[in-house]
Amino acid sequence: VVGLGAGEERQWIGDVAYSNQLATQFFKLDHELKTYDQPSYAANIAAGLFSKGGGQLCKIGNMPGDCELFIGLDMAGTTVRTPGFAFLFTREGAQLGWQLADKQVGEKMNDECLSDLLKQAAKTYKKSIGEFPKRMVLHRDGKFYETLDVVESFENETGIRVDVLEILKSGAPAIYRRGFTFDLNGQPTKKTFTNPEAGDAFVINENEIVLSTYSGAEL
Repeated sequence: VVGLGAGEERQWIGDVAYSNQLATQFFKLDHELKTYDQPSYAANIAAGLFSKGGGQLCKIGNMPGDCELFIGLDMAGTTVRTPGFAFLFTREGAQLGWQLADKQVGEKMNDECLSDLLKQAAKTYKKSIGEFPKRMVLHRDGKFYETLDVVESFENETGIRVDVLEILKSGAPAIYRRGFTFDLNGQPTKKTFTNPEAGDAFVINENEIVLSTYSGAEL
């Protein structure tokens, strides 16, 4: 647990901690006193510690699809840092652990590190569950700059299916719903364009789609 004073940067502290395989939970020391009196403040810190220590705060029921393992990968930043997937989760929401890769420059993980990440994730799942997963989802925070050939080689070598999901919070492709307005006789009069609904998808090819995960209702 690391307390930060006014103006202190947590990036370099996190990088040093990750380099030594230490998970970190930060909190600020310069809030107004009334902030610390709120039960939710201490609860959020406790939740972070509990989760990063391997605890499970809640369980997800009736998860759709057949994926058994979810991997979160974040490599934000363009300076030298330690990328790797932050957490491993089962379909029920249980956290299985976290792993670090070699230091990289920029937003791309090299092929060797990506291959090792996938293999170690599968081994961690087997160690906890007793068997390898049949399907995994790699959640990439931002655009997937890595090589899909590495993912395909892993699939061929292990028989484990891997879906890659880019989480684009900015610079995402524009998608919209196209519809029609109708007259009293039920005949279309003109085209209409609206924001997509959560779950709307646009198929680019047999291996790639654009999926809307939230709509204007959630903004």
